[in-house]
Amino acid sequence: MEAGRVGGGVHGVLGSKWSDEAGFSWTPEEIDDMIKEEIKASSMRADERYYRVWAARSREAFASIAECFDTQWVHLVNDGAAPYDQVYDEYFSESVYPGQALQVSSSDVNTPMINGLLAWIKDNGGEFRFNTKAEQLILEDGKIAGVYAIKEDGNYLKVNAKAVIAAGGSIEGNDEMFAEFCPHVYPIKCSNYAPGDGSVISMCVWAGAQIQSAPISTMANTAISPDAPNVPSPIPFIVVNRNGKRFVNEATSSFCIPFAIINQPGKVAYQIFDKHYAEAVNELSMQTWMGTFLYDEARINRFENEATKADSLEELAEKLGIDPEGLVATVENYRVMAENGHDDEFGVRQRFLKVVCPMDPPFYGMEMPYFVDVACGGIVCDPYTQRVLDGDGVPIPGLFAAGNTVGERFGMAYTNNMCGLSNGFADVGGYISGESAAAYVNA
Repeated sequence: MEAGRVGGGVHGVLGSKWSDEAGFSWTPEEIDDMIKEEIKASSMRADERYYRVWAARSREAFASIAECFDTQWVHLVNDGAAPYDQVYDEYFSESVYPGQALQVSSSDVNTPMINGLLAWIKDNGGEFRFNTKAEQLILEDGKIAGVYAIKEDGNYLKVNAKAVIAAGGSIEGNDEMFAEFCPHVYPIKCSNYAPGDGSVISMCVWAGAQIQSAPISTMANTAISPDAPNVPSPIPFIVVNRNGKRFVNEATSSFCIPFAIINQPGKVAYQIFDKHYAEAVNELSMQTWMGTFLYDEARINRFENEATKADSLEELAEKLGIDPEGLVATVENYRVMAENGHDDEFGVRQRFLKVVCPMDPPFYGMEMPYFVDVACGGIVCDPYTQRVLDGDGVPIPGLFAAGNTVGERFGMAYTNNMCGLSNGFADVGGYISGESAAAYVNA
């Protein structure tokens, strides 16, 4: 690949010129509360020190990156509070904290930032070797001394170095490693067009690095893109399995609901709508990870072209392969609960019930797409220096890491309460690993 890696474009940054201009700031106690919610969501599997380092240094790290590219497209993902209490209304919330995340381009890609960084590095004497794959670290006297790589022509290259930064992604592209370290989502399809193959993590383990215990966190999702025809979670339209039964509180983050779907018959689920679907979405004005999702003419056209449509629930069930009796019974029960003002099954909040209740034909249904973007973890590091640690917690001389190669930053899932943390951790981790590697080399 003759280019830098391009991934999602939302960056968690706690403090920036953009948040300053919008009037956002955070007290130490507010930062404590934000981090506390993420650590709770991780079931204490995440190392809180990464969050503390990120909170302290993300402004500095992103400001340094922003010097390298045209920032005309940078904007706050959520520049104001949602028109409802997300934490109260949703089981797992997305982008809860306004002003805390930045998008670096007009679309969800990192292209401007990556190209800017590549140009800056070249202008300052850096060298890139694309289509050259690292194969093995070099160890001499217990210290990292470089790396062996294989070039596009099949010949090997030895690169001598006093320090190496491992930043080769995680394991989602390696079926064997994915099955072992991400059994909670295996074998969900991976959507990443350039997935991490686990080779860099394996190289570090060969050199003595400790890999985090399974399961490694994954970024699962049901919203393919802002232009996809499906309605993203947490917009709480009724979700049923093949038996026509609800199985989850539908007001749940699109990053979390896949974990409920994979336990259903056939590992499939369906959203059910009536003819008022567009008005319902726009009335609710709910926050998704890409901001407020609203229907316009283009989105309605995509939905109408992709969704299954029928004049009755029985017909809709037949077309989708859902048990008709089960679906009809589920919807009838939902209608009663909506009229009574309380969801006795899963506690979807009252303000949603009548808005999304399928009452009027035609009815629509759509299988919920879900997939794994990336695995978010791997080897164990010191959060303050990004030095790679061995099984005894001792730094391996000359070896550092950043990005999704680094483990213990999330729990089983990327929950996205604090939007853009994956890229935010990569920004700060890359910044610190370079800083630490330079200090090590010059010591």
